[in-house]
Amino acid sequence: MVFNFGGSGARFTIQEFCLISGLFCGPVPTTRPTTSGRFRDTYFSGRKFPLHNHDIVEVFSTTTCENDDDMVKLALLYFLETVILSKEKPTPIPVERVDMLDDIKYFLTYPWGTLSYNATVKSMRGCPGKRSNASHTYSITGFPIAFMVWGYETIPSLAEAFGIKSSLPRCPRMRNWTISGMPKKKILEDIFAGRGVVGIMVPKVHERLWLPFHHLWRPKADATPLLKIVGVDLDPIGVIFDPYRPTDEIADNAFISWTRDSRAELFWITVGKNYFRDMECSPNWLTSDHMETVTHLIRQRADKYPEVFDSRILVLDNRLSQYMEARLDLFNKNKSNYDFGEEMLEFLNGKEPMMKIKPCWEYDRVFHSVMRFDSMDEFDISLDSNCPQ
Repeated sequence: MVFNFGGSGARFTIQEFCLISGLFCGPVPTTRPTTSGRFRDTYFSGRKFPLHNHDIVEVFSTTTCENDDDMVKLALLYFLETVILSKEKPTPIPVERVDMLDDIKYFLTYPWGTLSYNATVKSMRGCPGKRSNASHTYSITGFPIAFMVWGYETIPSLAEAFGIKSSLPRCPRMRNWTISGMPKKKILEDIFAGRGVVGIMVPKVHERLWLPFHHLWRPKADATPLLKIVGVDLDPIGVIFDPYRPTDEIADNAFISWTRDSRAELFWITVGKNYFRDMECSPNWLTSDHMETVTHLIRQRADKYPEVFDSRILVLDNRLSQYMEARLDLFNKNKSNYDFGEEMLEFLNGKEPMMKIKPCWEYDRVFHSVMRFDSMDEFDISLDSNCPQ
């Protein structure tokens, strides 16, 4: 889909959808493995087919599974049909999706993102024709939250007015945003008339490492080859455009062909419902304060029992950095007359110890904890050429 903001174009394609939602958006298989139908017969026997959303919701809410794996499968089906592939109430659910749960590996690697994107775009294309109904309202099915987040990522002024972005980078991008208020028509009209938009979204370093088929994405400086391959460009579109035109089949086919040989590694563990509650609600996540406390206690124990700890290993906690930062603050306040003191100079020159830290050449290794949160940006640690090892 292409949108015009004051003469500047922005696209909502399957690439943006994947980057925002994190769903696998590969080619849809034309064949599927043969299944026994056990899951369908066990939990949906006696129900009239085709199934609808209310059948899935009722079974998920009322069934007690003796097999924990089956309960997880019901949860996956519930989330898929009511969130990822949300639909109008009369819409039936293909029975093949229920049968896929007999082969959980196949189900988990199925390109649900492609189906979700197509359903979302199809629903959005039909919305203008529904504005003339009596209530002047309409529903967007599929996974419209990805489109909402795309608006925040594409239109900075919209994000500033109605969104709050996380201070830490998260994957996928939809995890970065929360809504700060309900949009107002007059404000939206002014925003959509502006030209400050991001025409195409390019993933950052940590996103390229995370994406299931990261080879699809190129650095921002190398966006031209990507645009040529998928058949789009960054030139601003005209003021007049047709929102009812068909999808760009050439671009879609090029994208699907490009991803056909991609691979994704899958790992899973067996957990109970409490696992997910603890992930969301646990107050016991490690922080930088925890890490500093641990290294401080290790250093104290090393000082108390030197015969147990290797003297050639330095446990570097926050005491030195705090001391240096305090000295730096004093230095910045009075650079011309600041007195470093003999202790600091002798330590920096490697002649005398300070705070029980010996000169650098008396250590073989340095133990230092680093709290990296969920960032995947690369970083390097360099040692002076004079340092051993």
